[in-house]
Amino acid sequence: MISGTPEPEGTLGGLPAYWAAIAGEIEDRMAALGVTWDDATETQFYGTRADHELFAAQGLPHLEELVRPGLRWFFSRPPIESLHLEVDVRGLTRESWR
Repeated sequence: MISGTPEPEGTLGGLPAYWAAIAGEIEDRMAALGVTWDDATETQFYGTRADHELFAAQGLPHLEELVRPGLRWFFSRPPIESLHLEVDVRGLTRESWR
């Protein structure tokens, strides 16, 4: 699991720049583990804004990869108090739901 990606400073460039910085950090951490978005089986997204359409309309890098395996979007404050957005990515050999 890759979690706790730091948020970029400021909002210069708006949502696309903000997301690109977060996605880049996630990719760096994935690369350090020798995995890619293709290895992801679930992504969890914590945020106080329910902007599915906004995210989809922005052409954000890797948004399709984030959603492909399964996206759980929690409309809440992230578990880390100082963040506005938290993204967790995990990859399991087999997802099991009971």
